[in-house]
Amino acid sequence: MTGVDAGGGTATIVIDGRDVPVSLLALDGVPSIGDWAVAHQGYVLEVLRPDEAAAVLAARAGLDAWREPEEEGS
Repeated sequence: MTGVDAGGGTATIVIDGRDVPVSLLALDGVPSIGDWAVAHQGYVLEVLRPDEAAAVLAARAGLDAWREPEEEGS
């Protein structure tokens, strides 16, 4: 989270380097700036613990590496 407006029920998250506004209406409680979250279709569905966020980032990095085309001549 890069910004949270608890009174308005919204937050700003960063996805692929872009600031994206999201709704907090699906959450119990209010996340803090710096929290990692799972968001879908404009809603934050879950706030992640730091170890969960690290695991998700590692899995995504593995998928990104798998998707990259092989170098020619390899």
